[in-house]
Amino acid sequence: RWEWRGPDGRDYDIYDFPFADADGSPLIMEVGLDITELKQAAAGLQAERQRLYEVLETLPAMICLLTQDHHVAFANKSFREKFGEAHDRPCYEYRFGLSQPCPFCESHEVLKTGQPRVWQVNAPDGSIIAAHDFPFTDVDGTPMVLEMFLDVTEQRRAEQQARSAAEYARSLGLPVEIVSDFP
Repeated sequence: RWEWRGPDGRDYDIYDFPFADADGSPLIMEVGLDITELKQAAAGLQAERQRLYEVLETLPAMICLLTQDHHVAFANKSFREKFGEAHDRPCYEYRFGLSQPCPFCESHEVLKTGQPRVWQVNAPDGSIIAAHDFPFTDVDGTPMVLEMFLDVTEQRRAEQQARSAAEYARSLGLPVEIVSDFP
């Protein structure tokens, strides 16, 4: 099997099959399939994947694509700055130093349910991370998890301070109304 660009400028996938003629002499049957459109489509898919990665790379949120076996297929700059490089290790190993999937992790639930999921995790550095997980299908049909992490540490601290202030005010007999809670 080999590929060939014909004089017509089109690409062909060539298959050669040896066989014996009726008199026993060796012959080769050659079949060429025009794969020009297939190669153009593959190049287009690769270009779209690259465009997606370039957009994700620039976002300030920590974003990664997780495979079914817990490997990070893509991590944007913000994610790498927070967690480092995966170096082909499963996410639970390089992010948390564990030898098996994290017992608290809810990321892969979206592969079971097909529905987005939001959950929270306390990172080893003390930060509080809101994880937003979405079912994602790669261009080749592979199911993955698109995960977006937002550091909500300061937001959670502000919420706790507001609750503490409200409790203190109530303890003094002052009327307190909390207008809104952050999601």
